[in-house]
Amino acid sequence: MLGMVYDRVAEPAYSLAIRILERPESAEEIVAAAFEQLNKEADVSNADVDHLGAVVLSLIRQRAIIRRNADAATSEVGTERERTAVEIPLSLIHISEPTR
Repeated sequence: MLGMVYDRVAEPAYSLAIRILERPESAEEIVAAAFEQLNKEADVSNADVDHLGAVVLSLIRQRAIIRRNADAATSEVGTERERTAVEIPLSLIHISEPTR
C-alpha cells in the first residue's frame, strides 16, 4: 500500500518541499521523514491511497514550513552576531580616534 502511495505522490511531494525550502538536500530529508512517519503511525490497511497521499503531502508541507522558519531564525541570529562583531571594532576605532 505504501509503495502505491509513494509512486503516486513522490514527485509532487518533492516538488512541494523544494518550492518551500529551495534546497534539494533539505527537501529530500523532509520527504523521507514524512514517508517514515506515515509508515510508522498510519493505519494503512484500510486507508485509501488518495487519502494517504493527501496526508503525506500535508506532513511534508508542515515539516517544510517548520524547517524553513527554523533556518530563517538561525540565519537571523547568525547575521546579528556578524553585525555585532563588525560594529564593535568599528565603534572602538571611532572612540579611540579623538584620544590620539
